[in-house]
Amino acid sequence: MNVEYFLHQKIGDIALKIHTGRSRNDQVATDTRLWTKKSAKKYKN
Repeated sequence: MNVEYFLHQKIGDIALKIHTGRSRNDQVATDTRLWTKKSAKKYKN
């Protein structure tokens, strides 16, 4: 998954364990929430 790939680039092998205990829907929801927060800060007046 893209999230795991980018985290692996930043923090190493520990990122490969991010999926433990989470469904794919949980991962997508978390990623969407993080993207929304980042985008909101980027376009804040």
